[in-house]
Amino acid sequence: MTGVPPDRAHSSAPAAPDAAAPLVLASASPRRAEILAMLGLAHRVIPAHVDETRRPGEAPEVYVERLAREKAAAVHDRAPGSWVLAGDTTVAVGNQVLEKPVDREDAVRMLLSLQDREHRVATGLALSDPEGGLVSGVEVTRVRFRPFEEATARAYAATGEPMDKAGAYGIQGMGGALVEGIEGDFSAVVGLSVPLLVRLLAEAGRPYRFPEEAQAASAPEATQATAATQAAEAAGAIPEPHAAAHLLLREIGAARRQILAYPDDEAPWRTLPGWPNPGGTLALHLAGNLRHFVGAVLGGTGYVRDRTGEFSRRGLTRTELAGELLAAEVAVRTVLEALPAEALDRPWPSPFSGLAPSPVRFPARSFLLHLLAHAAYHLGQLDYHRRAICGSSDGVASIALSELPRL
Repeated sequence: MTGVPPDRAHSSAPAAPDAAAPLVLASASPRRAEILAMLGLAHRVIPAHVDETRRPGEAPEVYVERLAREKAAAVHDRAPGSWVLAGDTTVAVGNQVLEKPVDREDAVRMLLSLQDREHRVATGLALSDPEGGLVSGVEVTRVRFRPFEEATARAYAATGEPMDKAGAYGIQGMGGALVEGIEGDFSAVVGLSVPLLVRLLAEAGRPYRFPEEAQAASAPEATQATAATQAAEAAGAIPEPHAAAHLLLREIGAARRQILAYPDDEAPWRTLPGWPNPGGTLALHLAGNLRHFVGAVLGGTGYVRDRTGEFSRRGLTRTELAGELLAAEVAVRTVLEALPAEALDRPWPSPFSGLAPSPVRFPARSFLLHLLAHAAYHLGQLDYHRRAICGSSDGVASIALSELPRL
């Protein structure tokens, strides 16, 4: 039998995937984006749109892995040459799946069905390499809720937090107060299992490596904030003409660092004599400005500004405040990635939404510059408040006012 020539045998072997190729998150979930950012994994967001109907008799664990694989495959076709990470999470009691509630009453019903008992949270992840190879897996965590009355379920549902979450609760937020204990991986309950992700990265030929910047950080909060900000800046999916957008995203990262640098969850809400707003209010106001830019100016969402709500909300933890800023950042980044650079020179709302132009006819670019200046101004206020509360002279800001003239 004739043997295969060595050179042909070598050339026919599949090439190793490019570990340096960019990473795409096939999800609009701010919680998944935050976990990747905290790991220092630079990425951009391209939400997947697939039919999420559960098949008859399909086990919850099979269901979430199938959806994750379908989402990864769908986005891979839109992001050739990239790694694509997709995920899906569901809550299950027996073989009954609890998806996101349709309204507040549905959320109350779900919460009461979970109280004083154990349930499973199944998170499926799928990772597609640049050549289209696909690996996937499922992580299952058991969660037990404490006993509580209907009044407790209604009070939690009234916060609005359960409405976009499978099983009608967020363990990383106020919903954690309902939990008596867990067995398994906490990050899987949040929506992206870190142990499973690390295994899939290694299996696919892109092993996880710690970023050097995270190794140099001196505190857990600083590590998370530095990795999150640098990951956001390094995502690099926004076209270069959007230079102001790059600066804006940098400012948001600096605002998150400010919030995480407060010594405890009460500190952002402490008032100062003669100072109008505490740091927590400034963070919520900045997040509102960002969502207004996406919803009203670029027309990317149906967000309606609620200034009264921004200035009346109190008591969010540092993690929750940082999550508000991250969610707004993801919204800005997602829309700008899909927006042609020339659209910023059109009167807003831009043709991106199909809405009629504003009578004022300011181009969207002017509004973006205004928002950047506004963000830098509030970042300076936030920096002052944190220093005054902490008695610290160390700044963690990244104020872009000096860079505005060149834009």
